[in-house]
Amino acid sequence: MRANSGGTPSTKEQDFWIGNIPWITSADIDQDGHVHPRKYISDKAIEKSTTNLVQKGSIVVVTRVGLGKVGLADSPLCFSQDCQALIFNYDLIEPKFVQYQLTQATRRFLYISRGTTINGVTKKQLSETPFFLPPRNEQSRIVAKLEELFSDLDAGVAALQRAKANLKRYRASVLKAAVEGKLTALWRGQNPATETGAQLLARILKERRAKWEENQLKKYAEQGKTPPKNWQDKYPEPAKPNTSKLPELPEGWVWVCIEQMSDFEPNSITDGPFGSNLKTEHYTAFGPRVIRLKNIGFFEFVDAEAHISESHYLNLLKYSVKTEDIVIAMLGEILPRSCIVPPHVPPAIVKADCVKLSTNRFCVNKYLNTALTAFSISNSYLIAVMIVQVIRLT
Repeated sequence: MRANSGGTPSTKEQDFWIGNIPWITSADIDQDGHVHPRKYISDKAIEKSTTNLVQKGSIVVVTRVGLGKVGLADSPLCFSQDCQALIFNYDLIEPKFVQYQLTQATRRFLYISRGTTINGVTKKQLSETPFFLPPRNEQSRIVAKLEELFSDLDAGVAALQRAKANLKRYRASVLKAAVEGKLTALWRGQNPATETGAQLLARILKERRAKWEENQLKKYAEQGKTPPKNWQDKYPEPAKPNTSKLPELPEGWVWVCIEQMSDFEPNSITDGPFGSNLKTEHYTAFGPRVIRLKNIGFFEFVDAEAHISESHYLNLLKYSVKTEDIVIAMLGEILPRSCIVPPHVPPAIVKADCVKLSTNRFCVNKYLNTALTAFSISNSYLIAVMIVQVIRLT
């Protein structure tokens, strides 16, 4: 076995690069050792440069940029100076056996490589790479067994990918069935409702208005003012859903908006601060947390930490979250996406492109979080969810 060095023909000579002989670099060898030539050179380019033409079955080893890749030439080709080619007697050595073994052996290059700007190994170091050599027929049997196992592995990976795709569809189907009442139809038949969704919604809205009036009277008292005439008329009614295109619900259920399910206190629904309120220089090594898009997984809180100072946190309290709040991603590849804030996270705020939702005492957060991931968000904070007696079992 011997090693041949590579080279690059002059790019100033256009006729060097008009030919039918593959010329490869590290970028033309994929992680599985397949060679995909992108450029072709002429016989004249080989004659006038340091590149070398090697025969089909030669092993091309990357010894500089892309260090450690091992490709098998499936046709005669040339290569750059970042590679070395191994030529051998095919009567004694099976090419694919060499490739498979070197793919493992060249990992040592990471430890023996040297260089000022680009690390690499020399032809001598490549030549001295340890290599075990069984009889020729045994080499072929090893290659055949490896390829059989790799084929089984590829089939297993493909089956796993199909299963994951099917599981995603099945999960979405189960979520949709849950919030549409299909999963609890039998339970409802065995447990007649004592209160309909409409009656529960009426209680929520009545308490919401009473809380707002209490807060308004408190403000007038603190300012030493007498409430003006018809002051109750300024009550901001929560948004109502447009049900014209929504599906029919089970008996006793009703459509509502997120705002109707939110807490009765100010800033119960809010996105994070924008612009100069929260910039890169505000982040610190320790302190209150900042909940970002990367923290919001599908049904789970991803614990990637970011912090701000205590003093800056106190300036951003309107964006603060507490345990059991729901945080919703408003951007990203997978939408809708939401999760519940775990106990160890607060004190914290939400960042821009995330929405904090604090719910009222009538809402079960786990149910609402399920509903949020089962439907598409139609506008900023609005999503259709159902209120029914089953949520009290969650």
